Amino acid sequence: MRILTLAEFYPPVIGGLEKHAQRLSHELRRIGHDVEVATLAGPDDPAVGDDDGIRVNRLGGWRRVLNRFYEDGGRGFHPTMPDPGIRNELDRIVDRFKPDVVHVHGWIVYSALTRRGRDDHAVVVTMHDFGLPCPKRNFLHHETELCTGPGPIKCYQCALPHYGMVKGIGLTTGMKLNTRLNARADRFVGVSSAVRDAVVGSGVNRGVPVEVVPNFFDPSGATAAVGAPRPDCVPADGEYVLFVGALNEFKGVHMLCDIWRERRPNAPLVLLGNPRADTPDPGSLPDGVTMVQNVPHPDVMAAFANCTVAVSPSLGPDACPTTALEAMALGKPVIGTNIGGIPDLVVDGKTGTIVEPRDKAALADAIDELLASPALAGQLGAAGRDHSTGFTVEAVARRLEGTYDRAIRRRRNGGLEPDTTGRFVEANTSRRVHPEQLSQQVPTTTPRG
Repeated sequence: MRILTLAEFYPPVIGGLEKHAQRLSHELRRIGHDVEVATLAGPDDPAVGDDDGIRVNRLGGWRRVLNRFYEDGGRGFHPTMPDPGIRNELDRIVDRFKPDVVHVHGWIVYSALTRRGRDDHAVVVTMHDFGLPCPKRNFLHHETELCTGPGPIKCYQCALPHYGMVKGIGLTTGMKLNTRLNARADRFVGVSSAVRDAVVGSGVNRGVPVEVVPNFFDPSGATAAVGAPRPDCVPADGEYVLFVGALNEFKGVHMLCDIWRERRPNAPLVLLGNPRADTPDPGSLPDGVTMVQNVPHPDVMAAFANCTVAVSPSLGPDACPTTALEAMALGKPVIGTNIGGIPDLVVDGKTGTIVEPRDKAALADAIDELLASPALAGQLGAAGRDHSTGFTVEAVARRLEGTYDRAIRRRRNGGLEPDTTGRFVEANTSRRVHPEQLSQQVPTTTPRG
C-alpha cells in the first residue's frame, strides 16, 4: 500500500503529534508499506528532505503571510480553511507518488479535501484532539465545563477570549464555513471514544464513518528504561508520585499541589513537563513537591520506571494521554480522572484507579491508598503492563491497516459501506445495494514487499 502521511508538523519540530506522525510513518514502512511524508515547512527547511529513508516534502503555501499572528512565527499552524498554495503543492506530490491513502493529521485536512483529483485515493483523518468541532481544540466551554456542541454564536464567544479578536474570528469563521468539506473524507479516526462522541454528536463528520484508534507508545523506550538508574529529575531514593504532562491547571497540576499543601501524602510529588502560561511559580510549590521542565524523554521513561504511582488527573477532556500508556508499560498503577480519553486507557480497579475530575478528596484518597498498599500497587501495575501491549506502535499500525482498507473500499464503491450481511449501504440511509450492482469489486489491499 502506498501511504502519504500529511501532518501539520513533523520532526525536527518537537511535540506529541509530530512524534506520533514520525513513529507511525516508520512503523508502516517497517511492516511493508511505501510511505512518504508531507508537512508544513519551517523558515529554513529545504523543499525535500530525508528521514532515515522516508522522503519528507515540506510545504510552503500561502499561510506564511499569517505567521505574524502566531506566538511562534516559525511555527504557524494551518488555518481552518484551505490554503491554495499547499493544495497545489499536494497536487504535485500526489501526481508523482500516487498514494492509495492520504492519512491526515491536523487542520491541514482543509487543504487536502479541496485538491483536484481527490477521487483517486482515500482520505483518512486522525483527530488527535477535539479540533474538528472546536476551534480551541479542547471542547471546553469558557474553560470551565464540557461543551455540548458548536453553535452559531457560542463558538465565537468562547474562542475570542482564548485567541484574541483577529485570530479567534478567523479560525472560528473558517471552521464554520468549511465543515461541509468533511463529507469528502473516507474515514475519521478519533484517538478515544470521547473524541469520536464529540465529533458524531456535533455532526461535523457529515455522515463519514468515525472509528476509534488510540494513541500508541514506543515499547523500545520502556525496554530501555527498565533497570535504568534514577535520573537527576527525581529523588535519589525512596518512593515518589509522578506526574508527566503540560504543567497547567487543565492537566490537574494545581489540584495536585493543593493536595500536597493540605494533606501531604506519604511520598514526594514530582512534576515533569513543559511550561505553560499558568504553570505554577516554582517558589510557590508546597513542601514535598518538585517541578522540572523540559526533561528529555529517556529521563521521563526512567522516572516512570522508578516511581511508585503515576497520576493523570486532567480536569478537562484530555483526548488520549500517552503518558498513561508509558506508565502502564513500565508496570506502574495509574490514577486518572473519568473524563476524555483516560477511561479508554486506565481500567478502574484493574490497571489503576479512576476518580471524578475536580474531586480533590477522592484523588488524594486514591494516592494514599496506593502508597499504603504496595501489594495492590504491584497488582495493578502488573495488569497495566499486560494491558499496554494493545497500545504499542505495531499494534496500532496493524489496526490502521484495517482502517485504510475500509476507507479504500468506501472510496472505490462511491461512498457505500458494507453492512453485516455483506451488502453495501449509503451513508445515513437504509437503502441497500447488492455487491454485484457495483461497477467495481474492491480487493483487500495487502502490504508490499
